[in-house]
This record gives sequence, structure tokens and C-alpha cells, in this order.
Amino acid sequence: AGRAAAGRRALTEQQCAARRLNVAAAVFLTTPAPGDPGHQPHPAAQVQVAVRVAQDRAEVLRLSAVLMGFARHALREQRRGYPRHRLVSSARLLQEDLLGKPALGALMSAVELEQYAQVPAAHRAAVAAAVTQRVMEHYHHLGLLPDAGLLESRAATADLLDAVHRAERLDAEPSPRVAHLAAAATLAVILTAPFALSRSFGWATPLPAALLAAVLCALLGVPA
Repeated sequence: AGRAAAGRRALTEQQCAARRLNVAAAVFLTTPAPGDPGHQPHPAAQVQVAVRVAQDRAEVLRLSAVLMGFARHALREQRRGYPRHRLVSSARLLQEDLLGKPALGALMSAVELEQYAQVPAAHRAAVAAAVTQRVMEHYHHLGLLPDAGLLESRAATADLLDAVHRAERLDAEPSPRVAHLAAAATLAVILTAPFALSRSFGWATPLPAALLAAVLCALLGVPA
């Protein structure tokens, strides 16, 4: 129950972080007001800037969806595969993404797909986060994104990756039942080892028995 609750909490925090990134783009990425850097006094130029800002918002939303897609791959498809095809290659997953709504192939260009194909599957979410943050830094440099928006996007991206990594660690940890069975089996071996070793070592049996117990406890991470 504890692992399940921690996993749900990590997934919820991942979704909230992605939402915060989208909100930061929608709220802070706006047309510069008079007196702000990047403001254009002419109406025609203002229209061009407004169109550019709308395109930039759409780009951030696209990058956010790509980041969430790679996070989903890291937590589900790369570990479990598709429901009827458990073994899915990294290249096939990148090209098809049957469980994505929308699929990553619909969100990225052919050039981007080829670039991400060169990245190990386990690191694609981190690379997508770096690309997203680099774009936000560029908007900040142009004066389209204030400091508050840049800081919020940084925090949201970092929180999203942190939630993904915590979920990965939870999935990699053995279940409590397996750990309990391993500990019980180790205890049984430690308790019965002296009887099996006594015929070979005689009165010196405690020494190899203690050594065996120390090694087994070290393998399980239990203090001897």
C-alpha cells in the first residue's frame, strides 16, 4: 500500500509539474507592454509580435507534451511494453507510440525523431526537459518571458524530472513480499549453516558460519 501510494503521488506530481509549465507559458509568455523590452510601438509590428507569441506558446505546449510522452515511456512502455507485445524496441516505441494520445510521432518532426533516436531511451525525458528549458531561456533573452516565468518553468521542469526519477526508483525496488521472502530464506540458511559446516570444520564451525552470515547480510543490506 505504501509503494502504491508513493507511486500515485509521484505520478500526480509529474502531471502537476507539466501543468505548471503550461500555465507558465500561458500566463507569462505574453506580448511586451509599453516600456518592456521587446515592445514594438507600431501596430503592424505589434501584430507580428502577437502572432510570434502565440506560436511560442504553442511550441512550449508541444515541448511539454513531448516531455510527458518520454516520461510515460520511461515509466510504462520501456518497462512493460504494449499490452499484447511486452517486448518493444526503443526505435519502434519512438516511431509508433501506440499508447500516446497524441503519439510522439505526431508531435515531432522527422528531424527531431531522428535526433531522439540517437539518445538512450532512459535519458530522453531529461533531454526533452533540457530542450524545453533552453527554449524558455531563449524567450527570456528576447524579452518575451519575465524572470518570474523563467523561474517557474525551471522549477516545474525540475519537479517533473524528480517525480519521474522517484517513480523509476519505486518500480526498480523489489516488492515487500519478495524482500520478506528473501530475508526469511537468508535467516533459514544462517540458522542451519552451522549444522552443515560442523562435519567439515568441527570446533571451528562458528568462524565460517559467522563469515557466511556476514556475507549474506551484506548482500541483503542488513546490518550484521
